[in-house]
Amino acid sequence: MPDSTSPHLTPEELEIQARAEKATPGPWFWRKCYEMGDRTKHWALKNAESETNGRVLNLPFISFDSWSTPEQWRRQPDVIFIEAARTDIPKLLDSLAAVRRELAERQWIPVSERLPDENQRVFFYTHVSAIREGAYYNDYFWDEIGNWSKPFVSAWMPRQPLPAPPVQEPRK
Repeated sequence: MPDSTSPHLTPEELEIQARAEKATPGPWFWRKCYEMGDRTKHWALKNAESETNGRVLNLPFISFDSWSTPEQWRRQPDVIFIEAARTDIPKLLDSLAAVRRELAERQWIPVSERLPDENQRVFFYTHVSAIREGAYYNDYFWDEIGNWSKPFVSAWMPRQPLPAPPVQEPRK
């Protein structure tokens, strides 16, 4: 789970995260609890732990008619969603926080806030509204044309590595 103080989750997502952390550990699944005289079967949502110690999750019972089988109602989308929610939500929150961390690292950094490390490869934005690629060296931003002094550069960002090249099929 991401840190609860993560700036990469919105307040609403932090609330979802808190609910997920407080919930009974998953995975969850449905089990028959008892049959009533009216032939109604009662089922409860449980987790693996409740199977060993007889503890049932603190959720309302769900009744199904005697002719409904677990195989029939377990295929219903709501039941599938509820069963998967306990493990899906933490995974989704982790993924969301990772994407937001990566996006935060790709933001322009004003030179008034911070300068790149010496010899760091960067993209920089010049006073002539041009994005240049180069490096920061000896108190200047350098590109293929030459150097740009700090007053002419307003922002920079670390140069991101390119993804792997596409796989090309051999020519026939």
